[in-house]
Amino acid sequence: MKIMICGADGKLGQRLARDLGPRNDVRAFCYADLDIERLDPVYQTAREIKPDAIINAAAFTAVDRCEDEIDAAYRANAVGVRNLAVAADSVGARLVHFSTDFVFDGERSGPPYREYDTPNPLSVYGKSKLTGEREALQNCGRGMVLRLAWVYGPGGWNFTDWVVDQARQGKEMRVVTDQIGTPTWTGDVVRQVARLLDEDGRGLYHATGGGECSRYEWACEALRLAGLPTERVIPVTSEALVQKAPRPRYSVLDNFFLRGQDLDVMRDWREALSEHLNEAGALT
Repeated sequence: MKIMICGADGKLGQRLARDLGPRNDVRAFCYADLDIERLDPVYQTAREIKPDAIINAAAFTAVDRCEDEIDAAYRANAVGVRNLAVAADSVGARLVHFSTDFVFDGERSGPPYREYDTPNPLSVYGKSKLTGEREALQNCGRGMVLRLAWVYGPGGWNFTDWVVDQARQGKEMRVVTDQIGTPTWTGDVVRQVARLLDEDGRGLYHATGGGECSRYEWACEALRLAGLPTERVIPVTSEALVQKAPRPRYSVLDNFFLRGQDLDVMRDWREALSEHLNEAGALT
């Protein structure tokens, strides 16, 4: 399969290129190589490559900065998605786009959100990503959107590795106890993408790790697996942190549509976390 990956310099983009490369003809583009916010180069590149699938891992994910840089957030998270969607549609390619749990307000304490629940984003980031979802599905007949949450993996800053690094340096960390979600490892996301491409998946899916936890519990489990003390993880509430953009308190996603089509390959978050730390050489 010929696959065009955008956002190849990010954590997810790097993993997509690495893991899909051996079995496919992968053409990976960083932002410097292809500005998805400009339609002409996107069209031209798609017509030259004629991919079977375009995977968009590019996004403006700095949640607090989005509150100040509204136009930039929408250009990256919505306009760029529209450009890729119409380009994919023009060459008959599938489009895989990634969204976020931040499309929900998190004002409930359960059950986990399913794909048919009504979004109500609190932040500019969440609103721009929700707009991007609609652009992907409305402008590409073979479009697919995967909502992810609390994504981590090698290739850049991520919460898991930050916690382990801080603990190894003997530093204290203040981590919230009242934001509940599911850590989602890039390695599992790529496995899920591969399965959906093989099965010609389309439409909207939730694709997160199984189970749920607070960010505090996530941090403590990472340290426990790495054989490091958890005492330096200081539990705090969201009010104790200075964050410009509001975060959903409960944003656990249920992979309902994946399960309904027997396509769910996402694992429990603890199992995936252990594999990530093993890959990083951090397990005891």
